[in-house]
This record gives sequence, structure tokens and C-alpha cells, in this order.
Amino acid sequence: MGSGAAIPLLTLHGGPGTPHDYLEPREGLSDERPVTFYDQLGCGRSDRPDDVALWQIARFVEGVRQIRQFLQLGRFHLLGHSWGTMLATEYALTQPSGLASLVLASPVLSVLRWIQDQISLLDTLPCAVQVTIYRHEVLGTVDSQEYRAAM
Repeated sequence: MGSGAAIPLLTLHGGPGTPHDYLEPREGLSDERPVTFYDQLGCGRSDRPDDVALWQIARFVEGVRQIRQFLQLGRFHLLGHSWGTMLATEYALTQPSGLASLVLASPVLSVLRWIQDQISLLDTLPCAVQVTIYRHEVLGTVDSQEYRAAM
């Protein structure tokens, strides 16, 4: 959205599986620059293929390259949030020309540390909420309303 003359911003959401919607307040920047909200493969408005071979970081990095090419983004800013920081960093490591800046919001710099932090945060919740969360994770029913409410 937007068409200002300033350097465009490409956003990469968290998740995986979380669509870009929560990043939409950044549309406030669109009066001065184009802002693109990119739903990565498997979430939001993007395709949801069943081919597990596609769920590789290299494929996601290629997706960023392709969306940038499609949008004809020469020089651009890249903002990643949470899981999007891992993708943004992997993309930046390819040393793409035109990358003006890299913004890492709530970065996941260590998956092991992230897991430890999540366990620590879960431990602060009421026991009944913890049980609900763990039960649905074990059963693989994390798309249930009960799980979402607990989270």
C-alpha cells in the first residue's frame, strides 16, 4: 500500500503460520513510501501446499527474492518480526543488492533460547491454562478454539 517516493518497506511476519495482519499499523508509513505486507507460503493469503519439501528455509528465502522481483523493489528496507527475523536475516546473508536496511523486531536469534523462554512464560500461567495448552500440543489440536483461547 502507498506510493510515496521514499524507499519501500517489505515486511515479513512472525509465525510461521501467523498472517501479516498484526503488522498493518505500519501502513501509517505508506503516506511516504510503499509498504508491502508479504504473507509467506502457508499462511494468510498465500498458498497452502501439502508438499513438505517446500518447508525449507531456502524456499522461504527464494520467496522473498521472488516477491521483491515481482514488485520491482530496487532499493528497499526489510522488516522482520519474530520468525520473520530469521527469514529476513537468512535473506540478508545472501547479500542482495538494494537492501537499504534490516530491521529485526522481537528477533528469534536462538531457537533453543526461544523454547526456554516459552517454557518459562508458560510456567507463569494458571495451572488449568498450562494443562490446556500442553494437552492440545500433545494431541496436535492447536487449531482448536480452546487452545487459541488459552494462548
